[in-house]
Amino acid sequence: MAKLSFTQENMPASSEEFRRLLAKSMAKSNPIDDFVEIVEDLAGFEKKHQMSSSEFYLKFNAGQLEDELDYFEWSFIYDAYVKLRRVIESALLRDAVLSGVEALEEAEAVAA
Repeated sequence: MAKLSFTQENMPASSEEFRRLLAKSMAKSNPIDDFVEIVEDLAGFEKKHQMSSSEFYLKFNAGQLEDELDYFEWSFIYDAYVKLRRVIESALLRDAVLSGVEALEEAEAVAA
């Protein structure tokens, strides 16, 4: 995930500089790497609490678990997992469809 760390020595001088640094960091980000990092985070929570993330999420949202800070973090990470998974699946599906269309167009051109 895109991460920026600032200290007194390297603090951006303006909001424009911060935006530029953030954009540069995000451009270097890879959604698959982000996804792997999120999955590893979820595995840590699952091991610690002895339940799957999907089971946890259902129980947490149903109010069956206490309002612990750890649970709020787990819920946030699980939300990010679901959203990023949808983005990746949509991108893969879009690429598969576009590849299929291109192959069909090439076949039609050869046949003509």
